[in-house]
Amino acid sequence: MIPPARREIQLLVPMLILIGIGWVMVFSTSAANGLVRPGGSVFMYLKRQVLATIIGAGAMFWLFRTPLSSVHKAVPKILAASSALMLAVFIPGLGRSVAQATRWINLGFLSFQPVEVFKLTVVLGYAWLLSGERPGAQWTRETWAKVAGLGLLSVALPILQRDFGSAVLMLVLGLIIIWLAGAPVRYLAVLGGVAAVLAAAALVSAPYRLHRLSLWLSSVGGGGGGYQTTQSLIALGAGGIFGVGLGESSQKLFYLPSAHADFIFSILGEELGLIGALSVLALYTWLLREGMRVAEASRARFVRLLAAGMSLTVFMQALWHIAVAVVLVPTKGLALPFVSYGGSSLIASMLAVGLVMRCAEDSQSGVIGTVATPVGPSGSRMWAPS
Repeated sequence: MIPPARREIQLLVPMLILIGIGWVMVFSTSAANGLVRPGGSVFMYLKRQVLATIIGAGAMFWLFRTPLSSVHKAVPKILAASSALMLAVFIPGLGRSVAQATRWINLGFLSFQPVEVFKLTVVLGYAWLLSGERPGAQWTRETWAKVAGLGLLSVALPILQRDFGSAVLMLVLGLIIIWLAGAPVRYLAVLGGVAAVLAAAALVSAPYRLHRLSLWLSSVGGGGGGYQTTQSLIALGAGGIFGVGLGESSQKLFYLPSAHADFIFSILGEELGLIGALSVLALYTWLLREGMRVAEASRARFVRLLAAGMSLTVFMQALWHIAVAVVLVPTKGLALPFVSYGGSSLIASMLAVGLVMRCAEDSQSGVIGTVATPVGPSGSRMWAPS
């Protein structure tokens, strides 16, 4: 068995490498943009990213030192507070809108996106609700009602902020965590069908979402597609196998919108090539593997579901960002964890890893929720209680 300290190092190493890559790519993609900002400089965005990293490191250390038993007790309050923050963006004078989307809370000296922390609290909520249920058994109606309520909350609040990407991410994450918790397959099929109907309804309810979908279908069908997808593909195509060289991207010079955030992977692929892009994907895979190992080694159901959920949150957001860059899914801005510019995303991603590290520390504790033991061959669902 791998000692907990070793697992924590295995989680830290890929995260720190990704943060280092993020510093380099944020500087590379934002230097020109910083120069044209009033009072800006080539280091403007990099300084902010480094400051967010320092804040994230402090918050991560504090969370790592917090016993999971305390986190478990506080889950309802944490979820209520994060939901309140999601609604606080609509308070006049407090919320800030960008491109017709109201997703930021502006405190004057800083602004942040509450949805980044909300994602983590939703995962906490699922782990808390499902930690006492037996896989394959008949779950109580009360449990299903609470799970359905949490699922609706996790989708409705991001959609209110016109953040369809986060809503879809939370929907998929919820289904995966419910599956890991051992829900009967027939119920999963029903949940999947309801989720598909809700997603379709949300899609057709907003003309701009249908427009994005039509642009994506056009690009997939060879019809040209939208401006962002075209510029993203140009960037990735120019990179080839080895890239054009660090700092030598042409697309970041005001051709590709949001090159330092929503499309930073495209510029990374242009400057570092296919090898650099695959290396970044390998780092996220490494992080996911280590997180799932922590989940598998944990004895308590809450710890298992929490470690798996947090690991999947980081990995799936990275996968979504990359899928947008290579035009596998319609354009929807989601940050590349640890790499994209943005303090909210960076700090939340570091908190997610901090929680998984805490799970590794408490992996042999059975005092939180139902005690679980590994069952079945490798690859089967490993979150069943004994």
